[in-house]
Amino acid sequence: MSYQKKATLLDYFPADNRTFAQALYKTNELKHYVLSFMLHAVRPASVQPRRTAVGHVYRYLLKRFDMTAQLQSTPRHLAFISLALGFLVIWTAVLAGVLVSRTLKDEASAKETTKVFYTHEDVGKVLFALGHELVSTVDWMLSTSDKTKVDNIVVTWKITNNMMSKIKEETGDRWVASVISMLDTLQERLTVFRETVSDVKSNPLSTVKFYLDLSDWVLQRCFLLDYAGQHLPVPSLPYTLFVRGMAQRFGELALGTIYVKSDMPINKSEFFKLRTGSEELMEASFHFTPRARTKWMELQEQEPGVQKVMEAVVEDILSGSSLRGQKELANNYLDGVKEQIAMLLLTKEVLNASLSSWVERLSQRSHNTLAFHMSIAIVAIVAVILCLIVTSCSCSYLSKGQPDVEKHNSQMPYSVLEKSVLSSNMKPQCYM
Repeated sequence: MSYQKKATLLDYFPADNRTFAQALYKTNELKHYVLSFMLHAVRPASVQPRRTAVGHVYRYLLKRFDMTAQLQSTPRHLAFISLALGFLVIWTAVLAGVLVSRTLKDEASAKETTKVFYTHEDVGKVLFALGHELVSTVDWMLSTSDKTKVDNIVVTWKITNNMMSKIKEETGDRWVASVISMLDTLQERLTVFRETVSDVKSNPLSTVKFYLDLSDWVLQRCFLLDYAGQHLPVPSLPYTLFVRGMAQRFGELALGTIYVKSDMPINKSEFFKLRTGSEELMEASFHFTPRARTKWMELQEQEPGVQKVMEAVVEDILSGSSLRGQKELANNYLDGVKEQIAMLLLTKEVLNASLSSWVERLSQRSHNTLAFHMSIAIVAIVAVILCLIVTSCSCSYLSKGQPDVEKHNSQMPYSVLEKSVLSSNMKPQCYM
């Protein structure tokens, strides 16, 4: 009697995959398939078919093992990736929030800049009206012998009052409160002074001093670079320089009018101080605004006679007043004064346009930057929410445990060959 060595199902697996088969054999899933394949003896003729059947089982188990591993590892990988992306997007959202915070401050500063600029622009209109009223009042005082007849000058006063009232009504919402109170005080002081202009004791020199002091007071109140203690990027420097130069130019024109129309002695030092100061201040202002310089030079080239008559009066004051009292010089000078006032007005408008475009660009740039940073922050927040949702779903899936593999496998369809292999007819046998 011969006895053949017992063989197991593991002997029929490929040699390089027996470690895999041994590992699977320890699990319930493999036992479900291989318990009926434990063979004690195998006929040589039956080895090949059984080896083929076991090969089908091996390939099926290998496929099932890979699919189960993928089902178990995919949620973990997804949770890890979404969590990593979530941390990255959170930092992006934090950075976007910081940028939005800074941009909000810049936009608020831009709004304050716009508000202060328009306030300065309106106050510049007030100073121009004061200068025009100064020259008109001095000319009126030297042209009439009866100061009680104030009908002609009253028209100029009404123009100034209407202009200030209109400014307060239309721009009260964008004005600084202290400036509005300053305008009220200004109107009160003008009203008191106008009541005393018709007095016999009043003279043009005191009128010039009053208006110059009033202009300096307005400049000190409204054209400080550190408005309300806030250091804003306001283009106040070129505008302040020009307005100061404009106020001094009006004082020079008023003193020149007194010089050519009367025998009253004027303070020559004051006259040249106003003339030199206005030229230097306006030239410094033009350094920041080339467009205003171009306009000023263009206007002077269009009226070359104005500059000639102004220089003639200056030379006459220096030489000893040989031309003083000449009617022709007085008429030419008064015409030149009118042209100078028109030049100042046009140049001021060009300066306003240049600075206004700068302020508008600043405001628009701040608004666009804020919109861009806000969009980044919103996208980052949405991405964080999505990453958290994906992570929570993956963790929830993992917390439910592995699926019932045996139940899943019992529902898997088997081929005819696999059914025959797994049937109970395959019993261990022993051959003699």
